[in-house]
Amino acid sequence: MTIQDELALSMIDTVDDIDSDHNVVLVKNKLDNQYYVKKELTTYNKRLYEYIKETKNKYFPIISECIEDSENLDSGEDGKKKLIVIEEYISGKTLTKLIEENGHLTEDESVRIILEVAKGLKHLHDFEFVNRDVKPDNIIITRFNEVKIVDINTAKKINKESNTDTQFLGTPSYFAPEQIGLGYNSSDVRTDIYAVGIVLNRMLTGCFPKDNLTTSKSN
Repeated sequence: MTIQDELALSMIDTVDDIDSDHNVVLVKNKLDNQYYVKKELTTYNKRLYEYIKETKNKYFPIISECIEDSENLDSGEDGKKKLIVIEEYISGKTLTKLIEENGHLTEDESVRIILEVAKGLKHLHDFEFVNRDVKPDNIIITRFNEVKIVDINTAKKINKESNTDTQFLGTPSYFAPEQIGLGYNSSDVRTDIYAVGIVLNRMLTGCFPKDNLTTSKSN
């Protein structure tokens, strides 16, 4: 960690816990008096977080700081120690919460949200990364009705030469077959498309496909 990194972190005051089990806290920056989310990740790929920081893509929280801490004893997925991420605080509701409140969403709203999710995922795929954890908990609808994808720490670089994932990461209910070793390739773009289909079914029916499979209307 450089002196500049230490200075940047010294400007951050912890306000409240968001998820103490996963080292996620609400913080306030002394310089601009704005609230941010601070995450300490031990599973991550630094290149992806640097890419999100540089591109300031509207489908992901804007990252203001992305600092690797070599003093931490925990090893991250890419062989580094720990990644400290300071990112935009998103005010809104998770897609999970919206489904719980309404039972299911309308077709128009479901299509609108899933198209926005697909656009966000395309930016990862164009950078040759696969998310691997697309689910309603990781999709936030902001108070301005924007769609944001959060928690991308399980994302990995697509490896076309590999035929298996090195770690089972993600959420089993949304796993594609290759994520549990039942496919012929490791996770790639199709893995996220598989999960997107499950998310869409949940929006339309409130259920997983195995419990209630939605069908398209005939014209």
